Amino acid sequence: METGIKHSNSVETAGIMKLNQLRTFLAVVETGNINRAADRLNLTQSAVSKSLRELEADLEAPLLVRNVQGMTLTEAGAAIADRARLINAEVARARQDIAAIKGRLTGELRIGVSPVAATAGLAKAILEFRKRNADVQISIREERPSKLLALMRDGTLDFALSSEMPMESAGCAAIRLSTVTTVIGVRASHPALNATRLEEILHFEWITPDPLDDETAPLSRFFEMQGRPLPERIIHCASIGLYLELARNSNAISIWSATPFNLAAFRQILSPLTLSESIPGRNICLLSRDFYLLSQPARALMKEIQAAFSPS
Repeated sequence: METGIKHSNSVETAGIMKLNQLRTFLAVVETGNINRAADRLNLTQSAVSKSLRELEADLEAPLLVRNVQGMTLTEAGAAIADRARLINAEVARARQDIAAIKGRLTGELRIGVSPVAATAGLAKAILEFRKRNADVQISIREERPSKLLALMRDGTLDFALSSEMPMESAGCAAIRLSTVTTVIGVRASHPALNATRLEEILHFEWITPDPLDDETAPLSRFFEMQGRPLPERIIHCASIGLYLELARNSNAISIWSATPFNLAAFRQILSPLTLSESIPGRNICLLSRDFYLLSQPARALMKEIQAAFSPS
């Protein structure tokens, strides 16, 4: 009978993942090494190893394999890592909500932004939020729209401000804030500075910050609207700093949002062309896995962003 009782208890507790096990597992994944993970968590190496063994025993699957580069995820490990990040992120957001119920907004907000969406309106919203919520730490990460979506799905980001609604965004909630005008820019001494038709600039080299296979990008949409193939010579440059240098020091045709041309200093570097063909703009959207599940600090910042983008 005694043996039966012990067996029953072991069955009841088997397969239960613990938060500390998941945190330890993620620390090893992110550092790639048990020693460094132990240092990060202020634990002994044996404690980290034990936690990993217990988690693997609970899941009945190996999660990590050791090699010359350190620790590598197995297929099961990769699946658990995605879930673990999301679980840890949601626990942190739950703690933020409890603090908010007690009358104090604290914790960390992690938001993503695509290059075109990084506008003065967003800066204004963040500064207004900081005036009232100095105890909330804000971390801002700039990525392409598709990358922002992936980071929201795994819980890395609370929400994102994107210049496009990614095509693969099924299951992602979105709120459209505004539309940004797209223009074609050339350097001040460009030979086609007075061009008014697309035909006049087709033979030049082009530069775009968007991947060439991105069908949602303004360049792709523009040429599709005109019933033309993309230019033969295109440089894809995701670095905005280098993108500007290439545009200002060559006769390449570049694609921009109209926002920087509001600055006199920028207009001294590049000039917008006035073409008879219309260029599709970009929709600025707020994206989230689920707006209802956002933490109180995230909702407060999102409210500021919506106010900043509302027509005055």
